[in-house]
Amino acid sequence: MLLAKSLATQSLRLHASITVKKAFPVHLLSTVRETIPLRPSHKQVVAEVAATTEKWLETVTGQKPTSPAETAALYAKDGVLWATVSTELRVNPKEIRDYFDVFARLPNLKVSDYKPYIRVYGDIALNDGYYTVTFDTPEGKKVTKARYVFVYKRDEASGAWEIIDHHSSAMPVAPAGLKKATTVAPPS
Repeated sequence: MLLAKSLATQSLRLHASITVKKAFPVHLLSTVRETIPLRPSHKQVVAEVAATTEKWLETVTGQKPTSPAETAALYAKDGVLWATVSTELRVNPKEIRDYFDVFARLPNLKVSDYKPYIRVYGDIALNDGYYTVTFDTPEGKKVTKARYVFVYKRDEASGAWEIIDHHSSAMPVAPAGLKKATTVAPPS
């Protein structure tokens, strides 16, 4: 019994079960788990960041009256947006919402060929990659192959990943002779 008390006071992280004299199981529970949250695995954090980007893709193309507000809500209060079809840098919630009031309402807006490359550095994460943006115009369907960078920060209070910086621009024409990257190939 002394062994069980001693182990219980050492703040074990995992549940453990031992048997005293092969008759009475004793379960040891950690108080550490209740006071110090376990950090998620790198794989789990990458999945959370990917899910936040998927939420952005879903809301921006939702074609609902609430789509602009839902998309803008994914940005931090001090978030910055350098958007695909904007000529101005947007640096506050009102300007970001103004952009999505137009962009998220473009007729038949779709984002496809999404190819992410996610890296995590503590409470900061980057998602660089490619996507293709299409929407209808009076002249026909507009197709823009774009590159993007989302920078996320984990909100201390909620634990959610918020967009603190987002840059998206049309793909440039590469100069002749430039070798193609092979890690994350752009959509063809």
